[in-house]
Amino acid sequence: MTYCVGLLLDPERRRQGHAKRLLTRLFAAVERVGLSALRLETDWLWPPAVRLYLDGGFAVANWKHALSLVRWLATQGWPLIRSERTWADRLRWMDAGMPEGLAHKIQLWEAYAQHHGLPVRTPRIPGLSYSSWEALS
Repeated sequence: MTYCVGLLLDPERRRQGHAKRLLTRLFAAVERVGLSALRLETDWLWPPAVRLYLDGGFAVANWKHALSLVRWLATQGWPLIRSERTWADRLRWMDAGMPEGLAHKIQLWEAYAQHHGLPVRTPRIPGLSYSSWEALS
């Protein structure tokens, strides 16, 4: 397996197909030298990158398969909060992979990022309230 440390593009060069072409060439190089896989990481706060990698054939790698599936569904707009009852149980599922647990973590991650002045350009999750980091802490 090959690990790609990072794929960063100048903001003015994004959405022009450069990353897709680079990944295509990188896949070819990995196959040419006989390696079995290519791994890279990105952050939930960068949904365009997540969609690029998923559309490019990557699967979310995580030891919690349910969490991986839900994370993929979240990038496609599927609901993460199924009912008031399951939302009330969200803390029970934060590390077990249920969608409400992931929604709660997203709520925390985004509040923390905003608290530190980072831009958060993610789709809003229906039914999720977006409180400040101070209110959630």
